[in-house]
Amino acid sequence: MSEVKFKKKQKKAKNEDISSSPLEKDLLQMDLFEHSKIKALNNLNFFQDLDMRLIEEDPCQPRNEFNEELLLELANTISLRGVKTPISVRPNPKKNGYYIINHGARRFRASKLAKKNTIPAYIDKDYTEYDQVIENLHRDGLTPREIANFIGREMAKGFNKKQISKLLGKSPAFITQHSVLLDLPEVIAQVFNAGLCQDVTVLNEIVTVYKSNPQEVSDWLEVDNQIFNRKSIKLFREYLEHENEINKAEIQSSPKIVQGTEIKTVNKRYEVVVEYAKKRAILNLKKPSLNGFVSIRFDDSLNEVNAKMAALKIVDLV
Repeated sequence: MSEVKFKKKQKKAKNEDISSSPLEKDLLQMDLFEHSKIKALNNLNFFQDLDMRLIEEDPCQPRNEFNEELLLELANTISLRGVKTPISVRPNPKKNGYYIINHGARRFRASKLAKKNTIPAYIDKDYTEYDQVIENLHRDGLTPREIANFIGREMAKGFNKKQISKLLGKSPAFITQHSVLLDLPEVIAQVFNAGLCQDVTVLNEIVTVYKSNPQEVSDWLEVDNQIFNRKSIKLFREYLEHENEINKAEIQSSPKIVQGTEIKTVNKRYEVVVEYAKKRAILNLKKPSLNGFVSIRFDDSLNEVNAKMAALKIVDLV
């Protein structure tokens, strides 16, 4: 944020209640219940400035990925204005007089970068790891990996998916989908770890298809500049289904032996009809896809053209 823009926002904030200031929105982005709780504690002066040296981050904190650029921006803001909304801490059971952060790790890190010696905080002894996850889930502050890792830790403690679902206030499907990320096939794990696909639904779809078509999925994942979204996996699944239908048809039409006599049948060749740019075309099944593109031939032309796979829609098998 430029200095000019910041000064304009600072001037505007002086005439507004703190709960609607741009700084607080940037620092918190949390649900309304937690927001109201902090505001009430602030009004009652239940918070205090704690020495930064007495505060530690929670090693089990579900959120462990921070955007460095945004952290520096926040540090610059704190240098100018300080931390306007206190962080939440609890007493450290292993160190008397020390504290562990409940929420506010981002503000804490930014304050360190701003070389602050103290930070406003209120002590909340009634705080659990589930509270941390719930808060971050409400404001979309956790990545799929962080959610999956938390579920994995809880399952290792003996909690089942139904119990975790109830404690987090999330559907069983949400828990199941994220738990799949804990044991991905290697080729899919590479895509996930590289950040090429973070959509949990798409990853689950890929895993499902991989179970019955491991080689085809592996080849598809290794295509350069492959697109991973719900439309592309849907198209890929339809393609595989049609391929399987073709293979079944070829098997059924292959020569058969009945009581020592060979019965010859004529092999029928099937073609996959697709729609592209609102026109019908035939998909070239013999030519492999390249960089997310496949070869098609329009009904009114003898020449083949390259088409983006994600833009195709399979309409028929003839």
